[in-house]
Amino acid sequence: MSSPTKQPVTPITTPSLRPALPIGDRVIHVLDVAYRARRPVLLEGPTGIGKSQIVAQFAERAGIDCRVLDLSLLEPPDLIGLPQFREGRTHYACPAELPTSGNGVLMLEELNRAEIPVMQPALQLLSARRLHAYELPPGWSCIAAINPESDEYQVNRLDDAMRSRFLELRVRPDRDEWLTWARRGNTHPTILHLVATNADVFATSSPRSWSYLSEVLRGLRPEEIRSRDLVLTLAHGYLPVARATAVAEAMSKLPDVPQVDGKALLGPDGPAYFAALHAPLQRQGRSDAIVLLAWQVKRVLTENGLGAYDELTPEGTIEDDYRIDYYRKHLTMCARAIESGVQLVGYSPWSAIDLVSVHEGMRKRYGFIFVDRDEADEKQLARYPKKSFHWYQGVIADNAVDDASESKEGVA
Repeated sequence: MSSPTKQPVTPITTPSLRPALPIGDRVIHVLDVAYRARRPVLLEGPTGIGKSQIVAQFAERAGIDCRVLDLSLLEPPDLIGLPQFREGRTHYACPAELPTSGNGVLMLEELNRAEIPVMQPALQLLSARRLHAYELPPGWSCIAAINPESDEYQVNRLDDAMRSRFLELRVRPDRDEWLTWARRGNTHPTILHLVATNADVFATSSPRSWSYLSEVLRGLRPEEIRSRDLVLTLAHGYLPVARATAVAEAMSKLPDVPQVDGKALLGPDGPAYFAALHAPLQRQGRSDAIVLLAWQVKRVLTENGLGAYDELTPEGTIEDDYRIDYYRKHLTMCARAIESGVQLVGYSPWSAIDLVSVHEGMRKRYGFIFVDRDEADEKQLARYPKKSFHWYQGVIADNAVDDASESKEGVA
């Protein structure tokens, strides 16, 4: 059976355009009002400007859940559910992705880029809050994201009758709003500078492209930062030629990061010495250089562990999978830090054996080895290796930590 095809796009007249709001706090305010009224919103704007992110920010501020479905990737059963025949009638199993309780916003991405057999039930869910027997819980509301109906996008048209069922909200990228958001995050200073000094920066490239490139630049090793050819190739993957060239030029001219004198750092005036290196970089907004400065310092992680209320089984075992999961996550991040250039030369878990906790005595335990005693009774002080003990033995033997998929990352 052939797959359904999209409705052909014919030259259209753009609907009477409402003024576009800059992505930012005003959009969040509108989304909040629409949510309180439980009215569906049609969020329209170019790709890559942050429509999904602004919905997520709204949900976070409102303290509600946020679920996202990309309709362009779905088939009809993914939305309406699989049919089931019971007692002579057809019923549809509710997909697990659809909420059944609580409060939140359901965001349907790429509404007008979905196949028609997916788009039709999505419109029913958006406008009628139901699909067959499924009903959207009272605490939930819907937001649909679409791209503009123009020659730049292959989309299915929403006619005026359908649009009239939504609170239509046209949005556009805003440099000042994006910079405010970016400065709160870990955006590379070169990206911040170039966006801040080019008023028309989003006319030819999306905010998302600059954010992705910032993440890539953060992944560069110290010896790669001023490699013009490498940075230019990376930037070309996200930006037009002129913008990519500007990034490569700016990166190639970054000043050297001061070298750290280990003896001075460990001396009596060490904190003042390091502060003197750090302060000028902070004033210049060189967060990338501050990271490189920190990379020069060798470090050991100590007393890293998990306190928990372990239970000794009648068989003499302690199934502390939660402790294994804790150490696995921390050691995996240690391995990634080493790969990125951090001089991590040691790691000391806390601790090898259960010991008295200052706050909770022997109730909360930290070790790989269980000591059978409590606050009131020392018992025989018998010792039992926990499940985490044997797991950590394997980490030491392999010099690697297993992840959930059983692959291994070296830790030294």
